Amino acid sequence: MKYTKEFFYENCTFSQIRRVSQVNVKACSNLEELVFTDDYVNHELHHREPKTYRLSNGWGETIVQPDDAPFNAALYVYQDSSMEDLEFFFEGDEYFLAGPVLERDKTAPDRRYTIYSTGGLLTRLMPGTLEKQGFSCLHATSVYNPEKNHMMVFVGGPGAGKTILMLESTLRRGYRLMTTEYTHFRTVGNDVSFYTGSVFDNVRAGNLLYNYTEYEKIWGKEIMNTIPEGKDPWNAKVSLDMTPLLPDTSVVTNPDVSLVFVKIEGHRDTPVVTELNKADTRFQLYLNAAELISRPRLFFGCLPVPSFDNIDRARNRLKIVDDMLNTAHVVESKSLFAGVNNAWIWND
Repeated sequence: MKYTKEFFYENCTFSQIRRVSQVNVKACSNLEELVFTDDYVNHELHHREPKTYRLSNGWGETIVQPDDAPFNAALYVYQDSSMEDLEFFFEGDEYFLAGPVLERDKTAPDRRYTIYSTGGLLTRLMPGTLEKQGFSCLHATSVYNPEKNHMMVFVGGPGAGKTILMLESTLRRGYRLMTTEYTHFRTVGNDVSFYTGSVFDNVRAGNLLYNYTEYEKIWGKEIMNTIPEGKDPWNAKVSLDMTPLLPDTSVVTNPDVSLVFVKIEGHRDTPVVTELNKADTRFQLYLNAAELISRPRLFFGCLPVPSFDNIDRARNRLKIVDDMLNTAHVVESKSLFAGVNNAWIWND
């Protein structure tokens, strides 16, 4: 069956609007349990039982808005157990999914790629929604030193090593955490503002046990109790709630900015540092900002979804990057290829 937008409008009678990052998203369904499914979006549940597939891993806490609040994007989910396959389409800022959603959620080979999970459908529509409001969506970890008014943005894809610099800067160098996963900034007039984001990070246990024993003072040794007995700590991760390391403010405007394009390999002996000119910086930031929205995904292990990008979105994305580079006080831009023990190349 081919569904129309009008069908979703008429039959998805349960709805809720939530603030996710800097925008409002409306979720609608014919089943109440498919409107911001609690297992994925409950921030307090994540505190008690951290899992890799929860939305707060990437976006932080979501906040319920009034029923009549304006919203920037809408996600419609229609449960139909009689269908064999999932159907998906989108138009503008509206996204539509129909089919045996509950059944596919239970059998998904990787629950990070469902609807409200950390790599799911909602995460996929977020970058374009943010960009339409003028916000970036870099795949980057950011930290801030209030005394120096210095923002460091560690840019890199999955597995690049951003977490190492995050731990080094916050546990040893006096920085506060802005976000563990996605960095959002917006330029308005002569001001560039950076925003706090996600506070959870899944960290390799070996890095804590052997490189950053300072973790004990904040989270205690007991966080290692989540690792199965006998499991190699280098093949195990623990979820850190970085809330104790947040700054006193959720928005930082016009800091000095360091842009660091990161690649950390565990046993590399010496760091390789390359200074980037403005053109190279622009190119790398644009590529990174496009990563989430342009990369194809296989949701539920069975629903192939291509890029949500188009030429208008791409042009707007480049404008957001240009506005920041032309306005912010960027004190340095460099690529860093280093090992865990020599990744901090700055003199304090």
